[in-house]
This record gives sequence, C-alpha cells and structure tokens, in this order.
Amino acid sequence: MRRAATHVRRVIRTYATKRSPYAVLGLDRGASEREIKNKFRALAKALHPDTRSPDAAGDLGEVLEAYASLTDRHFDASDLVAASVEIFSIEELRSDERHDVHDVHLVLALDLLDGDGAAEVGSDEDETRAVVEADGRVAIHCAEWDAISDVKRALEARFSEAWDLTGRPRDRDGCFAGWELVSGETPLGPHFFVGDYGLKRGDIVHAVVRRRG
Repeated sequence: MRRAATHVRRVIRTYATKRSPYAVLGLDRGASEREIKNKFRALAKALHPDTRSPDAAGDLGEVLEAYASLTDRHFDASDLVAASVEIFSIEELRSDERHDVHDVHLVLALDLLDGDGAAEVGSDEDETRAVVEADGRVAIHCAEWDAISDVKRALEARFSEAWDLTGRPRDRDGCFAGWELVSGETPLGPHFFVGDYGLKRGDIVHAVVRRRG
C-alpha cells in the first residue's frame, strides 16, 4: 500500500508540474494556427540535432508533444525524419545536405477515364503503382481511397534502390524507415487516405529521404 501511495503521489506531482502546450511554445491561448506553426518551427529548429546551437536550452520532445496536441497532428516524435518534415520547409530540406527530396506527380484514378467518361474495368491502371513518365517525371498512379502507406509501398517497389532505401529497417506498416511524403507544408500520415488531404490531378507531393550516415 505504501508503495502504491508513493506512485500515486509521483503521478500527481508529474501532472501538477507539466506545462500546458501553450506555455511550452510561449503562446497565448488565442494563437492562430499560423502563429502556432511559426513559433513551433522557431523553437524546434533551435533544438533539432541537425541545427541545435551549443547554448540552446529546452527539450525537443516537449516542443513536439506540445505542437502535436495543439494541432491534432499525428506523427512519431521519436522519429527524426517525421520530426524533420514537421519542422523544416521543403526548400530547407532540399538544401541541407542531409536529405534528398524527390518530386512525385499524382495521377489519380479519375484522370484515367476512357473517352466515354467511364473507367476501364480490369485495366492495369487500377493498381497503385509508381512509374517514370516519358518526360522523365516520377509519377504515382493511385486513387483517392488509397492509403498513404500503400502509396509509399508502391513508390518503394519502384524506387527503393534509386532512393537508397534498400536495406533500411521497416516500420510497423511495412515501409522502409527514414523517409516521408509531404504535400506543401503537410506531412502525409500513413494511416490516412489520399482523399483526406484533398489532393487532386497534377498535384506534386515530395518524397523526403534522409541520407545515411
């Protein structure tokens, strides 16, 4: 009983001292989504292992947790790449020499209609698959009901060697670790569907791959 009581007191003390997400980010409770994003990125960049300054004080995990709770974002804060695509812009990731960014053009199922406006039944185009188009562009043929994890697996099937993914550990969804898909400023969660992000014909998503070493 004494041991149980001690544990309860520790839990109560932890919750009593835990700061609110707004306090962690140094924001007022009425902060806008853009203000939250900007403040989060500024704090996280100062604490991220790729850009951390020697005199930086704070806990990146606490900042990531606060941001996730205020924005209802779903990502693994312990995953360096998942954290990086939340913190840095695509332009920053392209130029940091730690990541490779590949542009992937979306070809949705509705773009694959025949001349009568009816989809071809049994066509190879029904499959989620990644290709290199005649003009050299990387494209993913998919549908809005496809899961992002399925899109990732299709890209891996075609580009795992070219993107240096082969031999990396796999995550719980069976995808290679160390890379993420991003649309604009929004990382694409593996358990969501293409249609959840409002992606449409001609959109470009970015495959962000962290280099080894």
